[in-house]
Amino acid sequence: MASTVCSPAMRENDLLYDDLVQEFYGLDAKTLALDCVSIRKSGKMHRWTNLNGYVGAQMSGPSMQAEVTRHFGLIYLVAVQPDASIELRRQIMRGLQNTAWLLKGR
Repeated sequence: MASTVCSPAMRENDLLYDDLVQEFYGLDAKTLALDCVSIRKSGKMHRWTNLNGYVGAQMSGPSMQAEVTRHFGLIYLVAVQPDASIELRRQIMRGLQNTAWLLKGR
C-alpha cells in the first residue's frame, strides 16, 4: 500500500519557502490504494511512491482536483487543509478505505 500521509519531511526540506496550500487524499484509480498529493503555492504537486520516492508535476490548469486526477490518477478526492488535525486525516483515510473496500466488492 502506498504511503497514506503526506510526509512532513517534504515540508521541511528544500521546499521550505514554497508554502503548502492544499493536500488531497484519494484512491488510485487502478489499484484503489489510498494515497495523498500535496500542492504548493508555486503549483508544484508531489506524491510519495514506495517505488520512486517523491513524484512531482506542475499544475497547468485552474482546478486543483482536476490536476491531481489528471497527473496522478487519483479519484474520490478529499481536500485537506495543511493544518488539519491528525484525527481528521484518520477519519478521511478510514472513509476512503471503506469506499475502496466497497468498490472492490463489486
